[in-house]
Amino acid sequence: MEYRDKIVDKQVGRNSDLYAQSIAELKTPEERYPHLRILVSIIEQAHPEWNQAPHKDRQVANLVFKMSKAAIPVDEIAEIVRLRDAERGYGPLTDDDRSRSGRSSGSDDDASDDSSGGRGNRDRGRGRRPKRDEASESKASDKENAASENAADSGKEKAAAKGEGKQAASGDGDQAADK
Repeated sequence: MEYRDKIVDKQVGRNSDLYAQSIAELKTPEERYPHLRILVSIIEQAHPEWNQAPHKDRQVANLVFKMSKAAIPVDEIAEIVRLRDAERGYGPLTDDDRSRSGRSSGSDDDASDDSSGGRGNRDRGRGRRPKRDEASESKASDKENAASENAADSGKEKAAAKGEGKQAASGDGDQAADK
């Protein structure tokens, strides 16, 4: 099939260009929201190097803006990128983001804690993972303890079996010497 327009980003692909243009035809931000999340996900997969970029939200937003032929506002797209990162633990959720994602303000204690020193989301995605909660920590330590106990038990059993084998071997030798 022949297209008049060039692909905006070959790593993302023509289908994404066409998808962005069809998203732009939707009237309200509420209608566009789920589709933009999907498009942002596709772009993040095509450009994993952008996860470490200081202004990732603007980079992705500008790309979608170009792909949609300037029909989707940059701020709307950037907000979705920030929201997705905050949900994955790469930055704090603001009150507006919480209401948009459907999370209640009491459901995430870490979300309200801005430990970034006022930098906002600037340094998100630099290899940090979200903190594990205490329940998962205790489960992990329980599994490690059980594994080490099992290893110790099997080591004792092997040592006992070796000792019996040595006694049996030495017992046979004594009997042979007696004959």
